[in-house]
Amino acid sequence: MHSRYITIREAKDIDAGIEFLREFIPIHTAQPGFNGVTVTADREGGLLGLATHWATHHDLDASYCVLSEARNEQLRVTGGVMTVETFEVTTDAIARSPAPGNPVIVTRVSMDPSGVDFQITRFERELMPAIAARRGFSCLRLMANRTAGSLVLGVVWQDASALKKHMEAVKSEREIAEAQGVRIDEVSAREILLINID
Repeated sequence: MHSRYITIREAKDIDAGIEFLREFIPIHTAQPGFNGVTVTADREGGLLGLATHWATHHDLDASYCVLSEARNEQLRVTGGVMTVETFEVTTDAIARSPAPGNPVIVTRVSMDPSGVDFQITRFERELMPAIAARRGFSCLRLMANRTAGSLVLGVVWQDASALKKHMEAVKSEREIAEAQGVRIDEVSAREILLINID
């Protein structure tokens, strides 16, 4: 599966942006290969994240121009600065289905592109089992852009207490990653505002 990941920073009106997205979901669902959309936000930080998921890379590419007008209107309604990235979904783990209101921690890392596959394997072998065993775990998704040397990990929790304990436990794991040449670019605590799985 592949994802288009849109981030709007310095968002001025997140609620208006969510209402706009609700109205335009049918445009997404009408596209070949559409597999769902997840919208997260850090209201205090003025950040809105929109991930659309596609069955194949061809479906992802084919939808780009069709949805460009909707993206432009989204930015006009929400305000802020938009970036658009593409990723391959490499890893999923689900204990409970995510739902609006669930807290999620989104971690972005970068590295030499030659190290991406090693870090994916290490994550699946060493880190994912530990994360999934923690109280309050709901689900996670790891996405990779091998060309850019980028990984994005989203982990959904049942409540804020579970997320807080995870953040305490993950400190040593980040230190190990950094020692292996992984740069922690961003750690963002958010809330799921909208989810539509096709």
